[in-house]
Amino acid sequence: MQRVYELVITCFLCATLSFQIAMVIGASTGHAGGPRFWPILNYGMYDDPHHEGETINAYYLLEGTRIDGTTVAISARDLGFDFWNYLHLGQDLELGRPNAVTMLLRNYKEAGQLTEIRVMSLPWKLTRTGAVHTPSTVLRRIPIGAPLEEKP
Repeated sequence: MQRVYELVITCFLCATLSFQIAMVIGASTGHAGGPRFWPILNYGMYDDPHHEGETINAYYLLEGTRIDGTTVAISARDLGFDFWNYLHLGQDLELGRPNAVTMLLRNYKEAGQLTEIRVMSLPWKLTRTGAVHTPSTVLRRIPIGAPLEEKP
């Protein structure tokens, strides 16, 4: 009886340790549920290194064009989003994912007035004295009502 008990415990421990090792390897290589599986691995401290003179797109700015031609900034607060949801929305809009446009239009109160959405970068340039803002560039223009093509 003692021998069976030891065998069961040994098999259980081996299975548990194997599962844990597989999860660590999968998460560290990005194969365990995608890049959002363990957020610690996405922190800038663990991300790719950056060098002096390099430009880093730290955030997205969203702008809308109204029917009358005026532009309006669309902030995270306007959509009821927190920082991370707004950042992921900007990434999804840049990639042209249709569900991101739907989400923006559903959450933005003045969506009926928009004819176009512009996804803009908020880049920083690394210098010896620190990070410096550089001018924003339009990453993608999304006409409202037109079909989207996703970026590869």
